[in-house]
Amino acid sequence: MSYTHWVAVIADWSERGEYMLARHSIHPAGANEALDDPDRVVITPDPASKSGREVRTIGWSYTANRIITVITLVDNGRLQA
Repeated sequence: MSYTHWVAVIADWSERGEYMLARHSIHPAGANEALDDPDRVVITPDPASKSGREVRTIGWSYTANRIITVITLVDNGRLQA
């Protein structure tokens, strides 16, 4: 588990943004808010990760008005969700 000082964290939602909205009713902007929450909890690696490469971030989304969990993966230097 780690905590990172505030930096703008924005994931690439080009491949999964529509899925997140349809399946979980979470807009990518809301997920980015959770990723950028200064009080977020980051678990590296995600305990459910089979490859050990995914990261679980739990944070507050003002857009969704709730705490959400976002699973990300750094691939080719890009943060993908």
